[in-house]
Amino acid sequence: ILQDLVMPEVDGLTLLKFFRANSATRQTPMIVLSSKEEAIVSTFHDQVTAVTEALRHRPAEEPIWDSLEHAIVGMLDNSEATPAETIAQLQLIKSSPALVQHQLTTHAELENRFAQVIADRTGTDVERDLYPHALAAAAGAAMAVATRIWVDGKIDRPLQDLIAEAFSLMRAGVPAAPRQSVAAAATA
Repeated sequence: ILQDLVMPEVDGLTLLKFFRANSATRQTPMIVLSSKEEAIVSTFHDQVTAVTEALRHRPAEEPIWDSLEHAIVGMLDNSEATPAETIAQLQLIKSSPALVQHQLTTHAELENRFAQVIADRTGTDVERDLYPHALAAAAGAAMAVATRIWVDGKIDRPLQDLIAEAFSLMRAGVPAAPRQSVAAAATA
């Protein structure tokens, strides 16, 4: 159940407490949203979590660009939304400065989560090494560019194909992680 925090007769937290106190509704999944913007972009927040978890569970020996691509394309393949619904939602976001701000915040969250997983997978230090952040930013940029072209309707190809192509371009120009992290080399 998606519900607003501010409602005319009962606020969202009171309703949530009521549901949790009742044994018949205690396990009902509920999301309390504080704004209409949050409601519209909440899907993307859920996707950030799904992609991050998928990336975490990719085989350790798999090249990181392959893992990133599989995690993102896999999330899109498993999406319940149709391409038309996704395009409509992204066009709505694009038309509203408040929604764009929420989307940018979600994108930054994705980059930070990717950087942590990349650091874990490559043995780099997320707090001191540039590599996981640069790779996460490059992956986010590749995904954003492919999505923007797809939403603008200038090309008639599935988003998954555009993202795969963008990742192929990035993969060709970004070297593998250094054998030893910069932080580890500095202390040696």
